[in-house]
Amino acid sequence: MSKDKLNLIELKIGDELFSVLKEINLRTKIPLTKIVISILNEKLQDIKELNYNKEFIEDYKNIDNNLETQIRFRINENEKIFLEKQMEKTGNKSLTSEIKYRLINTIYKNKYFLPIELEKLNNLNTQIKKIGVNINQILKKINLKKDLENIDYDNFINNINEVNIKIHEITNEIKNTLKLASKRD
Repeated sequence: MSKDKLNLIELKIGDELFSVLKEINLRTKIPLTKIVISILNEKLQDIKELNYNKEFIEDYKNIDNNLETQIRFRINENEKIFLEKQMEKTGNKSLTSEIKYRLINTIYKNKYFLPIELEKLNNLNTQIKKIGVNINQILKKINLKKDLENIDYDNFINNINEVNIKIHEITNEIKNTLKLASKRD
């Protein structure tokens, strides 16, 4: 593969991550760029095999750029295209954030949630709160014995069953999200 067919990508990483990469470099005598590329290639292959797309959840706008270390490396066109497709699916805004997410999740044991996963969890949390509010309103009416004569009990039971179904669906979504997040090794 010729150098003119490779794409240059700049990565800014924190000192802690750079230290881990440097330690790998010292132990293996492999250049940093090759270490990063091999980690990315391995993760990209894992994702292709899993057919599961991940995205980065960290907001790097709050990180002080003076504390970061810059690493440059090259990738081929196919890798770039693949990363761009993954970026669209995962919600990352740039190739750098996509690569950084994959690199960090490769190095650290505690995996990060993706923006899409966090959004789903927040939506589920909101739905659970709404269900709780509805249940509280029902209980208030029952406790106050307000309009108990006028309650359509069949409709009431159907509504309770719908709430139970919704809670079950939300619980399954949360379990699936956590299961997928735990597979990040």
